[in-house]
This record gives sequence, structure tokens and C-alpha cells, in this order.
Amino acid sequence: MVDTSKTERTDGLSPEPPRAARRTRTWAVLLLLALGLSVLYLVTGRGRATPAGWLTDLDQARRQAAESGRLLFVEFGAAWCVPCRLMEQEVFPNPRVREALKLFVTVHVDADAQPATAARYHIEGLPTMIVMDHQGTVRARWSGGLPVDELLRFLQRASESDGALRTDEPNRDPQTEPRP
Repeated sequence: MVDTSKTERTDGLSPEPPRAARRTRTWAVLLLLALGLSVLYLVTGRGRATPAGWLTDLDQARRQAAESGRLLFVEFGAAWCVPCRLMEQEVFPNPRVREALKLFVTVHVDADAQPATAARYHIEGLPTMIVMDHQGTVRARWSGGLPVDELLRFLQRASESDGALRTDEPNRDPQTEPRP
């Protein structure tokens, strides 16, 4: 009987990779695993915080808006929403945006944690940003992420509107330009 466990292969391929190759492959797998976990951490929003000064209770925010005479800026998002995270990391901290948002009572609503609130405002995509008065009348809404300049235009138009404004494209003036 021939012992095949110690036989050399004649096709030039060894049955087992050399020790250095196994070590390299192990490190590559570990590195990919670490990278994957890092991306998962960012996408799922672990450690995600509501921006400083923002409320998370819409009813409380509406009371505050009624007392202060300001409009509400409500951002509906979720921990898994990549565009929401980008807005929170790159747009909302911008000094011009922070200054413009001082005119509003700002609210972050986690659509996953508060599904009834999201359903009440017919949230179908995230992020969705709504400007409303203290009675809950929507003055403007936008679904999707916005860069700084477009968000500033959206906020300006919403604050100037008489309640009849519904924007779907921030660069288009819905009161003067007909919808395509």
C-alpha cells in the first residue's frame, strides 16, 4: 500500500502552501475583516449622536416653536442611512448652515425609532427634511441629501414661503417655475 499523504504532486502545485504564504493570507483576511467591521460601524451609525442643540421629540419641539415664534426644521433619518450620516458629518456642522438653522427649532427624528411620526409625515425616503410651523403645517419638504449651498437655499425659500411651498428640487423656485 502506498502512503499518499506524503507523496509529492507532479503538477508543480504543492498540496499545502508554504508557511509564509499561509501567514500572509491570514493577515489579509484579518485586515479585510477589520476593514469590513469599520465600514459596518460607520454605516450602521454606532455612536451616532443627534447634533448638539437638536431636539428628538417633535411634540416638545412644536411647543418650543409656538413659544418662540420660530419654524421647525425636522430631519428624518436613520442610523443605517449613509446620506443621513453624510449630512450630519459634513453639512449640518458647516458654520453657514449652523447660523441659518438658528432661525429654526431643529429636530432630528429617527424614522426607525419613531415609525408613527415618520408615517404621519409620509416619509418614504431618507433623509427627508421638513420645514413646518408649530401647528404641524408643512411649508417645505425635501427628500435626499443636499450640499451646503442647496440646503441654505431650501431653508431660505421655506422661511419666506406662506405655507404653500413644496419643494422637490432645491434649485427650482416652485412658485415661479412650473414643474416639469
